[in-house]
Amino acid sequence: MAQFRTHQRPKLSLCCAKLEDSLKHEDTSDIDRKELFSELKVLRESLPQEINNPIEVLKRSKWMGNCFPNASIAHRVLYIDYSCYTIASEEIKV
Repeated sequence: MAQFRTHQRPKLSLCCAKLEDSLKHEDTSDIDRKELFSELKVLRESLPQEINNPIEVLKRSKWMGNCFPNASIAHRVLYIDYSCYTIASEEIKV
């Protein structure tokens, strides 16, 4: 979460572009990089400091009436990826 709050504009924009490209099939993508970038800037400024993990961000964005559709998709994708990584890491330890 610290990275989310401190990413500079060029790096955040690049991350949005990479995510859009990753979710693209032919000419269609699940998110729009420019809209995602704008949503994340607004979301970052509107989140209370006590929100400090991706699940809380997703819950908060839903609580705000889904004003951030691209950000919601991005957080769900990243949460699934994080969950898979965590489960795989635990299985390797066993």
